[in-house]
Amino acid sequence: MKKHILLLLILTLSLNSCIKRDDKGDTIANITLYNNNNNLLSGWKVYAFTDEHLRLYGSDRTFADKTVVTDSNGVAKFILNDIQGLFSNGTRQETLHFYVYYTIGTSSTVYMSHVSITFEEGDTKSGTITLH
Repeated sequence: MKKHILLLLILTLSLNSCIKRDDKGDTIANITLYNNNNNLLSGWKVYAFTDEHLRLYGSDRTFADKTVVTDSNGVAKFILNDIQGLFSNGTRQETLHFYVYYTIGTSSTVYMSHVSITFEEGDTKSGTITLH
């Protein structure tokens, strides 16, 4: 009986050490959006792409990992923890790419501006995108 209890204890401890994950808190990106006159832009969609999706699909917004609309201060706040696969497989750092798409005047040409930021899990970082 003592052997069974000891075995159960060892098994429980070894399983806990295998699934232990350090919780480093939320990984956050604050992206501020400006126009070419340096005015803050609210109500604009900002799209986030992981390196993997950008490599596989390019910057097609259909394949964005997350989309956030800028607030009244021109800031799109991304909480990145819910992006599937981020910081998985022992990856210490991840680079995310933030894009904005726009047209100028009545033109049908779609332009884009972006910023890329490298994160470690739990980081809070900021970036700026200026439309040209």
